[in-house]
Amino acid sequence: MEKDIIRTIKYFNTFSYSPDINELFLFLNTKTDKKKLHKVLKTLIFNKKIVKKGNLYTRGEYNKGKLEIRNSKFEITQKKLNNWKFRAYIKLISLFPQIKLVGLSGSISMMNAKEDDDFDLFIITAKNRIFTSRLIALALAQSLGLRRSRDSESLFSQRDYKNKVCLNLFFDETKLNIPNFKKNYYIAHEIIQMKPIFDRKDTYARFLNANTWVFRIFPNARALDTQFLSRKGALPRFLEGPNSQKLVSSRPRRNVILNPDSIGGTLIEDLIENILKRVQIFLINRHRTTEIVTNKQLWFFPEDFEEKLPKFARKRVG
Repeated sequence: MEKDIIRTIKYFNTFSYSPDINELFLFLNTKTDKKKLHKVLKTLIFNKKIVKKGNLYTRGEYNKGKLEIRNSKFEITQKKLNNWKFRAYIKLISLFPQIKLVGLSGSISMMNAKEDDDFDLFIITAKNRIFTSRLIALALAQSLGLRRSRDSESLFSQRDYKNKVCLNLFFDETKLNIPNFKKNYYIAHEIIQMKPIFDRKDTYARFLNANTWVFRIFPNARALDTQFLSRKGALPRFLEGPNSQKLVSSRPRRNVILNPDSIGGTLIEDLIENILKRVQIFLINRHRTTEIVTNKQLWFFPEDFEEKLPKFARKRVG
C-alpha cells in the first residue's frame, strides 16, 4: 500500500494539488479502510517519505518548493461557481430536454481552480441529439459571453480563458461507455472526480454503471453513486462551502423546447440533427488536430494533455 499511496500523491502533485486523507482513500488503487490507511500514512511520515501539512499530504521533494494553498483555490473556485453568468448558463441549458447531464470536470471539479481558469464541462445528450445539443450549448455560451473561442488558443493571441466555458466532451446517452483506447488511470480519475451539477432521469448513475471498469482502478470509490446522487440538481456536499447555493433547482420542470420525445416532432428534429451534424463536422475538420468525432461521442482536446502525464497514468487498462 505504501507504493500506491506515494504514487497517488505524486499524481495529485502533478496538478499542484495536495490531497487530504479522504481524497487519498477515494483515489487509492488498493482496497482498504480509512483506519488502515491512516496507520500507513503515519509510517510514511515517520520515515520521511511523505510530508503532512495541516490535513494535506505531499511528497518531501515537492514540499521544498511552494506548496499550493488549497484554501485559497477553494475560495477562488467557489467564487467562479457563483458567477452569475455561469449560474445563468446552467439554468438556461437545463431547460432543454436534449441535455441530460452537465458535469464539472478538470481542476474546477476538485475546487482547485486558478483565477484565470475556465469551466470544463462534460455534457450527456438525449439519443441522436448530440449535434443539436452542442449547438444549444455553444449558442448559449456565446450569448452570455462565456464561449471560449478558438482564437484564444492561438500562440499569437493573449490566452484569456478566465470564467469561459470549455465544452470539450459530449456523449450521446446511448453510448456512455469510454472507448477501450481511452481507458487508463487518467480518464478513470477524471470520471471519479467529475461532479454533476445538472442531472435528468438518473443519467449520472447510468454513466457510472456503463463505466464500472473505473472501480477496478479505484476500488474505494464504489460508494460514489449513492454519495452524490441523493443531491441531484445541487452542488454535491463535497463541493459545498458555507455560502454555496444550488446551481439548478431539482424540481421537475415542463419540457418546452424541442422535446425529442414529443409526438410528431421526431422526423423534423432528426432532419435538423442531420443538418447540424454535417455542418459541424465540416467546420471541425477545417481545424482538426487531436479531436475525436463520432456519431455518439465528441472529444475536443486540441492539445493531448495525457502525453504530459506520468507513464503509469497513460497506460491502457483492460
